[in-house]
Amino acid sequence: MAAAQRAGNVIIIDPFRSMCDANTCSIVKNGRSLFRDTDHLTMDGVQTIAPDLSAAVASAYQSIAQEPR
Repeated sequence: MAAAQRAGNVIIIDPFRSMCDANTCSIVKNGRSLFRDTDHLTMDGVQTIAPDLSAAVASAYQSIAQEPR
């Protein structure tokens, strides 16, 4: 992540921000599994982090739109 941040043109999304509280990270939320296996989110998992993903895409688009042509 440090290398990506130094590049200056990378938006880092921390999915744990949406899936964890101060003490635990959930694999189930509201009775729905967030993970299909150890590495892949279910649709419920994706919906949990979707607001952060949408904000990152909007921010990247704004940056691109403001670049001189």
